[in-house]
Amino acid sequence: MTGIRKLQPSFALGAASAGGNAVRGRFTAQRWFFVPFIVSVAIIVYLFLGLLKGQALDEDYAVYLKEASNIAEGVSLKDMGVDYYVDPNLSLTMQGPLTYPPLLPALYALPVKIFGYDIAAFKTFNLFLLFLGLTIFSYAMPRWGFSVLETATSLIVFALAPEIHNSSNGVDSDLPFLFFLILAMLAVGKATRATPETRWLWGIVMGVAIFVATETRIVALVLLPTAWLVGLIRYRRVAGWEFITAAASFAILWGAEYLLIDRGPGYGVVSNYEFFTPFTNLRQFYWAMAHWWDSAPFPMGVVVLLLGLVALALVGIIYEAAQGTTAALFLICYTALLLVLPDFEAGARYLIPHILFF
Repeated sequence: MTGIRKLQPSFALGAASAGGNAVRGRFTAQRWFFVPFIVSVAIIVYLFLGLLKGQALDEDYAVYLKEASNIAEGVSLKDMGVDYYVDPNLSLTMQGPLTYPPLLPALYALPVKIFGYDIAAFKTFNLFLLFLGLTIFSYAMPRWGFSVLETATSLIVFALAPEIHNSSNGVDSDLPFLFFLILAMLAVGKATRATPETRWLWGIVMGVAIFVATETRIVALVLLPTAWLVGLIRYRRVAGWEFITAAASFAILWGAEYLLIDRGPGYGVVSNYEFFTPFTNLRQFYWAMAHWWDSAPFPMGVVVLLLGLVALALVGIIYEAAQGTTAALFLICYTALLLVLPDFEAGARYLIPHILFF
C-alpha cells in the first residue's frame, strides 16, 4: 500500500503533464489553423497584382458575357446573337457549344448591368470567387485528414502554377468552379456521415449542392458517382438513403431546368468527337504541364521531378480512396472522365482541380 501511495503523486504529475501537453497541442493546432487562410489572402493579392489588360480572343468569354446580358435583360439564353464559323460548311451547333451552364452568367448578370462589358471587373469578380474557393478549401482539408502544412503547401504550389496565372487573366469558369466544387464535396462528406434519421435530409442537400456545381461546370456530374463510391467503400452501402435522395433531388432540379429554361443545343456538339482516347488525352495533358518548364535551367530534371511527385500523389490517392476519402475518390472519378472524354486540346485548364490537391 505504501508503494502504491508513493507512486500516486508521480502518476498524477504525469497525467497533469500529459493533459498540459494536450492543451498546448490543441492551442498550437488552433493557432496554426489560420495559416492556410492567410496564404489564401496572399494568393489573391498576388494574382490581382498580376492581372493583365484585355482578354484572349476566344469564344468562351463572349458566350459567358452574352448569357449574362441575356439574364440581366430577361432575354432567352439561346438568343446569343454571336456567329463564329470555324468551318463554314458546318452549322454552328456542330462547331461548339452555343451556351454554357448558366450559374456563372447569372452571377455575372448584375456586374454586366452595372459596369457593362468591363473585362477588368469580371476578372476581379472571378478572383473573389476564387478567394471563396480557397477559403473553403482551407476549411475542408483538415476535415479530410490533411495537416495545416499540407494544406498551405498545396495552396502555394497552386498559386505558382502558370496555368493559374493564365486562368486568372481570363473570363471563364475554371477558377470560380472550385468554390462550388469543394462546397459540394463537403456536402458529400456530411451526407455520408449523417445519422440514419437525418441521412435523407442531408442527401437532398448533397443533391442540390452537386446540381449547383454542375451549373458552373458540367464535369461536376462526376460528384454523383463519387458520392456513391464514398457510401459503398466506407459503409458497404450499395445505395443508401443519402444517395437515393441526392440522385432524386438532382434529377428533379435538372428536369425542372430543362423544362423551364431553353438553353439551346448546348453541348450537343460533343457527340461529333471521338470518345475513349485515354492515351491521346494523357499525352495532351502531359505536354500541357511539361511545356511550362521549357525555359527552366534543367527542364528534363524538372519534368522527372514532376512525374515522380505525380507517382507519389497517385499512391496517396489510392490509399485515401481505399478509406473512402471524398477528395481522393473525386480525383479518381474526375480523371477517369477526362480520359473518357474526347481530346479537346484544352491545355491544362481541366487539370486545375488536380493542381489544387497536388
